[in-house]
Amino acid sequence: MTFANIPNTRKSKEYTEPSYQRFIDRPPLETKSRVAIVRGNNYSEAERMVREALDLLGIKEICKKDDNVLIKPNMCAPVPPEIGETTHPAVVAAMVKICKEMGATVNVGDSCGWHLPMRMVMTITGVKKAALDAGADKFLDFGKGKRVEVEIPGARAIKTASIPKAVVDADIIINLPKMKNNFVTLTTLSIKNMLGLIPTSDRHLYHRTPWDMAWAVNDLFKIIKDQHKLTLIDGIIGMEGATHIGFPCNPGVITASQDPIAVEAVTNTIMGYHPLESPHVQVGMKDGLGTGDLAEIDVVGARLQDVIYPFQRSMIRFVSEYTNITEYYGGTCNACLWVAVSVPPAVDPKKKYAVIAGTRALIANKLDDVDEVWLVGQCACTENHQFPGYMDKVKAAKKIVRMPTCSAMEYALEEKMGEVGDVYDLARKAGLQDLYTMDALSLLQLQDTIRPGITDKAKERKEGRKKTFHW
Repeated sequence: MTFANIPNTRKSKEYTEPSYQRFIDRPPLETKSRVAIVRGNNYSEAERMVREALDLLGIKEICKKDDNVLIKPNMCAPVPPEIGETTHPAVVAAMVKICKEMGATVNVGDSCGWHLPMRMVMTITGVKKAALDAGADKFLDFGKGKRVEVEIPGARAIKTASIPKAVVDADIIINLPKMKNNFVTLTTLSIKNMLGLIPTSDRHLYHRTPWDMAWAVNDLFKIIKDQHKLTLIDGIIGMEGATHIGFPCNPGVITASQDPIAVEAVTNTIMGYHPLESPHVQVGMKDGLGTGDLAEIDVVGARLQDVIYPFQRSMIRFVSEYTNITEYYGGTCNACLWVAVSVPPAVDPKKKYAVIAGTRALIANKLDDVDEVWLVGQCACTENHQFPGYMDKVKAAKKIVRMPTCSAMEYALEEKMGEVGDVYDLARKAGLQDLYTMDALSLLQLQDTIRPGITDKAKERKEGRKKTFHW
């Protein structure tokens, strides 16, 4: 059985008609937001599904002659489309074709979520070829070309952002996210797809907590609010389980709306989550970008209760599997937990390690029997962020390794992670610093939520049994 032919055999959970819940202190919307749900078995039906969604939304002519249209898929990683991590090229091609039929200029663009050449992503995902074959005028690598600094209207967290000039120049922006999980924010759907507008180096800070990410990406969406014409989520094949490295699954739907919050809330529901469970939906609803209340949403096309497809969640592990590593956490955010579960990058079975992360870490005794203590992140490295006597306990260890940035992932990417010759140090010098990021991601999540073989490779590098960069 191939990933592209996974049968959709899951049973829908019991469905009840929604009633208005007054999540935000305002009266119900006078006009409901419309969300289209279209079913299909595979990507040979993508064009039919996209056209049907536009028809259901009443925007069959999504643009007009001479409009400058920018299509923003999710192309966060260089992986084949059947994995379910990136927007499928067939969906992108369908949208390009429809817009070209209207006489528009159509550009497709995105940036990779990792420190990797976009040419790899363009080729392996198949999106660039599909877009150009369908008639796109240009494929844009957001990591290159002119950027402009824009002030964000109604910003909560980010006053200004550096975004591609092509985004500013567009008359219409069409958002094509993927249906998949995220370990920080539950799901990666319509709003989080805006993270691709800013440089990779600007994104680390927003992975600390769900609300950090929600404030940031909703602010980024405010930049394009007036240009946004449609969000269409590719859920024909999705990704469940671990973030970025989970299993392909077959919900067999696309969801679409002119309201980015409403389509995210409906898609959350299809995935077996509460429509408001994602912080993106809550923040976006309060900031006036749309509604996440199902009672304020008119679902057209397939019935919501008929397409619910509960996803296996992304599940984090909180302790290393190595018994010679002991963890001490306190108020640890996701960005530091990501690193804390994966350090030290190389494990010597003859040594005893301690890993400390977060504020006010709970440490019962002096660490005088520890060979190396790893202080993960700015909080762990700052004495006045901790309980009295903290440094006395830490300094009892034979060696202290400090990762003093916020978040600690910045240190992991920019600094030497091991001794000279360590595989991650060599990878960083070769411009492949995200080898460590991805290995850390696989060690962060429970192994039965991860595609087979990925964690094994990370462990082989960590234990010194594998020296290659291939991930």
